[in-house]
Amino acid sequence: MATTDGEYGAITDATEDTEAVCDLVKKTVEEKTGKKYVEFKAVKYRQKDVVGGTNYLIKVHVGGDDYIYLTVFEDIGEEVFLHDVQDHQTIDSPLVPF
Repeated sequence: MATTDGEYGAITDATEDTEAVCDLVKKTVEEKTGKKYVEFKAVKYRQKDVVGGTNYLIKVHVGGDDYIYLTVFEDIGEEVFLHDVQDHQTIDSPLVPF
């Protein structure tokens, strides 16, 4: 069900598919943040279906108490594009569009 904050759906536990999306953008995330992540595990996500594909907002555990947020677009051909990264998140940070 869509919500008013950007029409993303409800927060859901990450799935194997969500983890696969994260794996595809990990190198780009590392380039963008200038960090190498030993741990990089999707834990929660929200999605929004749009014309031509799906937007994902994903909370990723990157070790210790550290989390990052990713905004990712997957087109209908299943090609994945990283839009943005937001770091300095915690397990309790609200998963809202940025």
